[in-house]
Amino acid sequence: NFDDSEESDAFSQLNSSQVENKEALARSSIASTLQSLRIAKDRSVLAQRAVDDDKVTSNMQQLKFDQMTAQRATEIEDAVKRELQKELHRQAELKLEAERGPLLARRLHLARKELREEKDKMKRWSEEQEAQKLEENMNFAA
Repeated sequence: NFDDSEESDAFSQLNSSQVENKEALARSSIASTLQSLRIAKDRSVLAQRAVDDDKVTSNMQQLKFDQMTAQRATEIEDAVKRELQKELHRQAELKLEAERGPLLARRLHLARKELREEKDKMKRWSEEQEAQKLEENMNFAA
């Protein structure tokens, strides 16, 4: 049998462990996305260099192809930047969750304690009412 403080501590530790796992996954995901962003930026730069080179050599067909490639590389880079922003936002939310976890566990502990106290009061009141009825019945019978 857990008392409330043990239950609260167990809940807090479990929640903390879950949050730590989520944070580790978020950090890993961010690192991976940063690597993808570096690659996307490199491709974008290379594609733009190809366009610049084509302007010098004046091969129109190659220039159009390389312009489309550069445009696509820029779109991919932008998409990766958006994904990185989402992941950074998720990580910030996880940090807030980690900070709220112990507070929520404490609130749960206090709410359960208050509920127990109210149940005890209701039980005492009910017992007093029952005793009062018995006393009234005994007085009536006498």
